[in-house]
Amino acid sequence: MQDFIPRLIQSKNLQNLKIFLLENQLGDEGIECLASGLTQLKQLQYLDIDIGRNQINDQGAIFLGKSLINLDNLNTLKISFAVRNFIKSEGVQGLGYGIGLCKNLKNLDINLKFNSIGESGALLLGQGIGKSQTLESIIIDLTANQIGDIGLSGLSSQIAELNTLKNLILYLQINKITLVECSEFGLNLSQCLSLSNLELHLDQSNICNEGATFIGLGLGQSQSLVNLTLNLKECNIKESGGSSLGKGIGQCSNLQILNLNLSRNIIGNEGVQGIGIGLSLCQKLTHLDIDLRENNIGSDGATIFSEGLGQCKNLENLTLSLYRNQIGDTGAKNLGIGLKQYQRLVQAVLNLSYNQITGQGAFGLSDGLKYCSNLKDLTISLYHNQIENDGASQFGNNLGQCQNLTILNLNLSRNSIGDKGILGFSLGIGQSKQLNTFILDIQFSNIESQGAFDLFNGLSNCQNLQTLSLQLTSNKISDQGVTDISRVLVNYQNLKSLNLGLRDNKITGQGTSKLAFAILECKNLQELTLNLMLNKIDKQGISSLSLALQENISLSYLDVNLNSCLISSQNIVNFAQNIAQIKNLKILNIDLSNNKINKENSKQMQKILKKAKWLMNFKLVL
Repeated sequence: MQDFIPRLIQSKNLQNLKIFLLENQLGDEGIECLASGLTQLKQLQYLDIDIGRNQINDQGAIFLGKSLINLDNLNTLKISFAVRNFIKSEGVQGLGYGIGLCKNLKNLDINLKFNSIGESGALLLGQGIGKSQTLESIIIDLTANQIGDIGLSGLSSQIAELNTLKNLILYLQINKITLVECSEFGLNLSQCLSLSNLELHLDQSNICNEGATFIGLGLGQSQSLVNLTLNLKECNIKESGGSSLGKGIGQCSNLQILNLNLSRNIIGNEGVQGIGIGLSLCQKLTHLDIDLRENNIGSDGATIFSEGLGQCKNLENLTLSLYRNQIGDTGAKNLGIGLKQYQRLVQAVLNLSYNQITGQGAFGLSDGLKYCSNLKDLTISLYHNQIENDGASQFGNNLGQCQNLTILNLNLSRNSIGDKGILGFSLGIGQSKQLNTFILDIQFSNIESQGAFDLFNGLSNCQNLQTLSLQLTSNKISDQGVTDISRVLVNYQNLKSLNLGLRDNKITGQGTSKLAFAILECKNLQELTLNLMLNKIDKQGISSLSLALQENISLSYLDVNLNSCLISSQNIVNFAQNIAQIKNLKILNIDLSNNKINKENSKQMQKILKKAKWLMNFKLVL
């Protein structure tokens, strides 16, 4: 620090400065030295200081606050005291005093998480910030600072005085905030008449219904908001609190982007209905991300919610999680009816895992999606439901009619889909002529060899497919199934990235050999991930696999998992030698753990791969 400061002072015309001193065992003396240098930089406009994870006390924060007083040209200030410092109310007061005297400050970002500023510290910080009347953007992280309602009231009342404020982000999680004694919190924020972007992170706070109601009241007065993020995860909010939030959101008439996390509360049917009604009034919404997982929502609540959601006809991006509720088939069908309205929807992510949905519900959901004519990117998780063969077929057929889909990501694991269902499903998906990325997770199902073949055969109709990921762990696929798959892989000529998860099936060296040489026929393949863990791969399989891979000159990324495959030391050195011949290979990951490979052969493999100079990164697990 003593060498750094003289050089810093010499740069008197410096306008932009970023100082990164994270985890340097700095104490107050070091900060005093730094502060003395900063006072000389009169032309400074942008200052970013990260002094987190040091040993700084109140006096250090006071020194830094004083150094800001004469920086009249400063318009952007970022300071991080995060974690393992010892800043309390006195230090925050000194820091706030300096901030309040920055005459042209527009952008302020303070990170004080995991300190101990308490009630008085929040109040004093607010008093300093409130004097900086030019502020347009404030980001404050006060996570885990022993702040309660009184401190928050003081902070928010001062922020309310900033008429030029456009962007406000507050991280207040893991404190003692309930809002019972801070009923004016929401209304304080609504006094910022220019505020267009607001983020509130109060997750794991016990704000309950009353606190949610106060936030809702404030939102109802915030007519200038365009972008709103509310993180209220695990806040003990019940039915009436959810309804109040929905009512407040519905009065934000200019809202275009909404991120709402209410996961792990108990808002139930009444609460989610209120949110749906509120959303129906947000006619300008284009982006919606809403997390309602684990909220005791049933089919009735999901139905009213979906009706409201369907009124947001300008949505372009939708992310919705109803994970671990009980919406059932009725809820899934009505969600599909709501989705029919979305003619502008381009991207959708739907998590409906653990919801007691059968094939009828999956059909109803997908029947709505096929009307989203502009949909290009779709992710659906239906993990651990009750979808059977007929439902899977109908689901795939509907999704195949989304003719503009280019990216499709589906999780259908732990349902009741067997060979018959996968046949109809894959033929349906095969209708998607524009599809270039398909990701399917269908682990722990009842798929046998015929089903695996039908899956690959149906998907081969997707002529534009470039990225394919199929996770088929813990099914019943044998060598015959892998052999049949190999016959159709030749049709995947445009494939650039292939991820095959065949862990814990019934594959031996014979099937591995067939698969290896079939992959060789994918002439444009650049990335290959192959998981054969917990199969019975013998020396024939390991040899054929490496020989085939050696010939695939286009490969740049290779990840092979042969963990617990009964592989012995015999031929393992040749395996490494063949892999090392792939001239374009840049990244290599091989897992051979829990096999019968001796130390000598392990060392030989390491040496061989280290000599492959073209490898930028390789990881060998033995």
